[in-house]
Amino acid sequence: MRALIVGDACVSTGFAKGTHAYADGLVRAGYEVHVLGMHYTGDPHPYPYPIYTTWPGGDQFGIGRIANIVKQTQPDVIIIQQDPWNFSEYMGRLHDVDKPIIGVVAVDGKNCSGRSLNGLAMAVFWTKFGEYEAKIGGYAGKSAVIPLGVDTEVFKPMDRAAVRQELLGLVFEKLGMPMDTFVVGAVGRNQERKRLDLTIQYFAEWVQAKDVRNAVLWMHVAPTGDDAFNIKQLAAYFGVKGRVLVPDINPRYGIAEEILAKVYNLFDVYLSTTLGEGMGLTAMEAMASGVACILPKWSAYGEWAAPAAWLAECNSISVAPRINTVGGVVGNEVIKALSRLRNDPHAREALVQAGIKLMDEPQYRWEAVGDKFAEVVTKTIRPVAAHMPLPVSVEEEPVGAV
Repeated sequence: MRALIVGDACVSTGFAKGTHAYADGLVRAGYEVHVLGMHYTGDPHPYPYPIYTTWPGGDQFGIGRIANIVKQTQPDVIIIQQDPWNFSEYMGRLHDVDKPIIGVVAVDGKNCSGRSLNGLAMAVFWTKFGEYEAKIGGYAGKSAVIPLGVDTEVFKPMDRAAVRQELLGLVFEKLGMPMDTFVVGAVGRNQERKRLDLTIQYFAEWVQAKDVRNAVLWMHVAPTGDDAFNIKQLAAYFGVKGRVLVPDINPRYGIAEEILAKVYNLFDVYLSTTLGEGMGLTAMEAMASGVACILPKWSAYGEWAAPAAWLAECNSISVAPRINTVGGVVGNEVIKALSRLRNDPHAREALVQAGIKLMDEPQYRWEAVGDKFAEVVTKTIRPVAAHMPLPVSVEEEPVGAV
């Protein structure tokens, strides 16, 4: 069986990690896999399947190229990983293709345009929240829930004192701050949805209202073309210039995961003020790295992170222009959370251990994610195989048996 996956590839995004986990799972199940890779530049890559760049079609999503790639590769199943409002564009280009289409759908807020998913043979969601919102938004087809994962061999607790000395020693010396300075960390893309302005505002209100001298905000963010927030200008406006650290990151390639794992280990607390997340991979990586997390009580975070994070209430909403998704705006409970977790090491350590325990659960291993996905794909395109064991490898069972 041959599968075509349309999704981010060979870049530092959660979508790309999902694409490669699904592809790897399908390869283990005996599929021949092809990938139409969003944001893929055409550079050499380490993956055991061909990846085609989307750009010759005239757009980054592969909408203009998908019909031609389907014609060339002749897949038995087409898998598209996207936001719900983009699926109608793909479906329009594939209206005459008589092959099952499976969607991996990122739902990061309420008021999901679920009707745009009708016509899929199967919709896979990362959370039950996403599945529910799609269904009340009009999706009437089959569905499954498979979370994203985290590599605990890479993202794990380290010697924090050594990591701080390595990455922040000279910075703290320049700022005149001790090495045990309280570090609040934010990791993510510089999009409007992330509300990085609130991250800076609440940090500033906290240090000013509580007279916190030794605290900094590390903002590990990169522009995504629109460069939503001017971090340095906002830091100056809110009165915390010099206390907001912004490393220079390549927006396309990011940094190596081994370095990112060290960055998480700089933090005493991970803070997100996002309007909503489809899953929230950076919070998962922070938990696995042994960092206490403060997150909005909204969308995916309100579900999977509940056992292991301080979930701050959202006291208002924000509707995204054009796509009309409803996000939650986190309130100033964030300030209370920062104070408590700084002043109460036992409370902070309780969240640290809860996060490590949660991320150790088997469903959050990337291999488990890929294998579960392959199982769902097989059951979707071959209903008669629903009760048949999946082949472990090509050598143990022929590809045709999938």
